[in-house]
Amino acid sequence: MTSAGLWCCVLVICSVIVPDYTSVIPRLIEKIHDEARRFSFPKNSSHIILLQYNQSQLYVAGEQFLVSINLQTNKTNKEFELTVKEDNKENQHKTCLTALKKKGDSKLLCWIDQGIPYCKEEDREYVANGMSLKCGAHGSVMLFAETETYAAAPLYPSGQNLQFRKIRNNRMVVWMYDTWVSEPTFIQASWIKKKGDPGQDKIYTFFREKNTDKSPDADPWISRVAQVCKNDEGGSETVLQNIWSSFLKARLMCGIPSDSIYFNRLHDVFVVEADNWMESKVYGLFSSSWNSTAVCVYSVGQIEKIFQTSKFKGYDGPIPSQRPGSCVENSKLLSDDVLNLLKSHPEIEDRVFPIKSDRPLLISQKMYSKIVVDRVTGAHEKVYNVLLLATGDGKIHKITDIDDKPFIIAEIHPINEVASVLSMSLDSNAKRLFVAYSSQVVEVNLETCSSYSESCQDCVLARDPYCAWDGRTSLSATSAISGQPA
Repeated sequence: MTSAGLWCCVLVICSVIVPDYTSVIPRLIEKIHDEARRFSFPKNSSHIILLQYNQSQLYVAGEQFLVSINLQTNKTNKEFELTVKEDNKENQHKTCLTALKKKGDSKLLCWIDQGIPYCKEEDREYVANGMSLKCGAHGSVMLFAETETYAAAPLYPSGQNLQFRKIRNNRMVVWMYDTWVSEPTFIQASWIKKKGDPGQDKIYTFFREKNTDKSPDADPWISRVAQVCKNDEGGSETVLQNIWSSFLKARLMCGIPSDSIYFNRLHDVFVVEADNWMESKVYGLFSSSWNSTAVCVYSVGQIEKIFQTSKFKGYDGPIPSQRPGSCVENSKLLSDDVLNLLKSHPEIEDRVFPIKSDRPLLISQKMYSKIVVDRVTGAHEKVYNVLLLATGDGKIHKITDIDDKPFIIAEIHPINEVASVLSMSLDSNAKRLFVAYSSQVVEVNLETCSSYSESCQDCVLARDPYCAWDGRTSLSATSAISGQPA
């Protein structure tokens, strides 16, 4: 590789003018129908969960089946099937797989059979007493943090009172107070680890809830981020016993304030973790009431600062010396005044605005439905965040986030038909994306450098961090850095 050839691409990538964020058009259309690996399902499903267990094993859970895919041999094996009894056909929507997660060195599969929640870890199957899981697209929000499980699920088997709780040894130990949220839809949960001070670790949840303001001009949805302390064991015997003693929620704002344009309905979240937890970023995918979508990016450090310093909405009295919502060694010893304030005023006044508070990173007339974000080291060893967004008609937009300005590198067509993307899973090490539809999952190679192999100019104009020009052709940036052949 010649240093001049590599520097040519690097120099222009950094200095080129990107299109306006409101009118971004894909530069390249990539149709991968023939060359892509694809795997069919035993039956069509309206709900798909993907779990990449390791580099060679991918698990796919539909509504009533689990299959494993060996990515080295391309063989598919049926692992589990949930049958609906003849006398229960009218209630088959209550019989479904609800969760598929990696738990330590094993996988956890959970399902509902005629209203009863079950889970299976390897060969151990048990009734999941603390789960009360829910069928549907947002029935599998679950997070493992050491020996504890955090799950968003109904408090009761009937499906009522959907909320976020902590489970230990198959027993619910902490849950939410009834009035803290209004008909929520939970999207994601993330463990914010504070290296060197694990006692301050928090669990963030991202959700939307029904707006209690019923005025005609009020949006029906409000998007939220909420916190709980990981070591929260609930309040005292008199106030908030077995109820979160550190729960606080804030409103996530996404829009153009100067034009009074807002995107209030949160659909998906992807957290990009950094070595310094305060520099971690939250990518939120929102929609508006006028059929547009937007991506807004938030700083975890800024979210944390707001939780620690904001006033409590609707409260004008004195703040206790131990601020409500703070992580303490023993939450059961918190004073009644701290717990009562948190119980009655769980929402903070300040709103969470994006890093670029005056506008979203991206606004599009495309109705995006899913988002994942890959961290890519370019040929000049600068790290980029690449957005992978699923469109409403089944395509994938590959977008660079350069200096907080978007550029759509390519529109990828994994299948030759209009279909909804039900799930996506990113293998960042192998630079591939698995895209699930109702009948199949398709593997998408993210390093399509041969598309820019005609000239250095093609490579430069592509602005694709996955690729670099070596003086003769376009090749993987990873290969360019290591000096290995593509």
